Amino acid sequence: MAPRQKKNKKLLVQAADDRCFWVWNGPVLHNLCELRDFIGHKKLSKDQFAHHVAHEKNDLADWVDHVLSDQKCAAGLRKVKTERGTLGVLEKTLRDYE
Repeated sequence: MAPRQKKNKKLLVQAADDRCFWVWNGPVLHNLCELRDFIGHKKLSKDQFAHHVAHEKNDLADWVDHVLSDQKCAAGLRKVKTERGTLGVLEKTLRDYE
């Protein structure tokens, strides 16, 4: 039986210091793992989430798209409007990374 070949994994993009995501009244995030962990450990308040994700804007998706260059993840983030949905998109996306 031949060993299973691993799917090509992407390298996690680390944002430069001047392109990090600055959470309103919160920490500075550098990559998708830090964003997932911040949301997943329930450190992101409802007010912080509402500040960055609203009907007319999605700062998280914009950052993921324009800084981390993951258009697929950004598109998924734009479709969800809840913390739980955002966390789901991030967890699914991170399966494609090393």
